[in-house]
Amino acid sequence: MTTPTESSVLAALRGIRDPDQGQDIVSLGMVKDLQIRDAEVSFTLAFAGQAPATKAALHSAASKAVSQLPGVSRVSVKMGGAAGAGRAPAPAAFRDAKTREYREMFANPYVAAERGYVDEVIEPRDTRARLCAALELVRTKRDANPPKKHGNIPL
Repeated sequence: MTTPTESSVLAALRGIRDPDQGQDIVSLGMVKDLQIRDAEVSFTLAFAGQAPATKAALHSAASKAVSQLPGVSRVSVKMGGAAGAGRAPAPAAFRDAKTREYREMFANPYVAAERGYVDEVIEPRDTRARLCAALELVRTKRDANPPKKHGNIPL
């Protein structure tokens, strides 16, 4: 039977995300006092401002994730509070990263073209030439509607 390591426990806990902050509980600094003795793992989850339902869900998910590791026979998860716990280490950097990710995923025309929402992406410097060519193509077009099959009904 293998003994769990600190890195394997932390890796399992990295899969658990705080729904309010959108980051894993290890990156948020919520995992404190991690101790491993033989096949027993204990640690404290340091909460700061989460709702009671969120605390319970994170506690349950952390306990379940660690108990599924090979070599773990018992898991003890304490709940506590700590100043600064649950906060991203650099909020400005996190916001900048998320802004950059949003722009790459949604706020550019290439994603829309890739998904088939637009036929082609035209660079701004080519817009005038493309517009003139398209208008020239339809300059002599004449539209003939099909004849009416029925007139207005008498009322």
